[in-house]
Amino acid sequence: MKETFVDFRTVKEQVSMKDVLDHYKIELRQVSNISLRGKCPLPTHSSGNSTQSFNVNTEKNVWACQSSSCVEARDGRKGGNVLDFVSVMENCSVRDAALRLQNWFLVPTPPAGQQEKKKTEIKETPEQRAEKNPDVIEEVNAPLAFVLKGIDSTHPYLKERGIEEETAKHFGVGFFPGRGSMAGRLVIPIANERGELVAYAGRAIDQSEPKYKFPAGFKKSEVLFNLNRVLLFHRRGVISSLLLRDSSIA
Repeated sequence: MKETFVDFRTVKEQVSMKDVLDHYKIELRQVSNISLRGKCPLPTHSSGNSTQSFNVNTEKNVWACQSSSCVEARDGRKGGNVLDFVSVMENCSVRDAALRLQNWFLVPTPPAGQQEKKKTEIKETPEQRAEKNPDVIEEVNAPLAFVLKGIDSTHPYLKERGIEEETAKHFGVGFFPGRGSMAGRLVIPIANERGELVAYAGRAIDQSEPKYKFPAGFKKSEVLFNLNRVLLFHRRGVISSLLLRDSSIA
């Protein structure tokens, strides 16, 4: 069965956030000619005190929710475009969100010849973008705007793998029972060389796949695990032996 073609760019260009809000019958107050604000309608929102955390910029056609619950549920991402919004609202992939928008708003798809051309287009790598735009600096693995709460460093799985409770607490490792992509996994905080939290690695404790999960867009090759701790000791000529060994949780 041939897969339905999705033209993501056309969907984003032809469907506005205002259209999508009207589809869901969501009313926000007008803050300025390009800004809307109000209560967050996302199912990921559980912050009771954040009653005006949801913002929409109608000029850029983007949205954001500043609440900790939504940020945590989306691995640190505060907002996105119409595709991201529908993806969260419908609990589906971005591709399925685009298909829904195509159907809801009758977005035209390009002719078959153009479809094949779009499919074979090669996306620019960060290196190519940097070469074309040397003055634009893309931040890699930006620090997270949140910290996962409720991490259980006493979970039986840790003891099974030979990780003592004191060690788990020291490194912030533990079972995360909350919501989001890391729910039900053993989470391992990852910091950059400055000690800033940039991601959580989520290790499955059952037969779930993938075995290890990382936030979307996270570049593992740009971070050396526990380098921040090693740098604390380099002046003393000592490298800490309290590094979490890969064999402990592999």
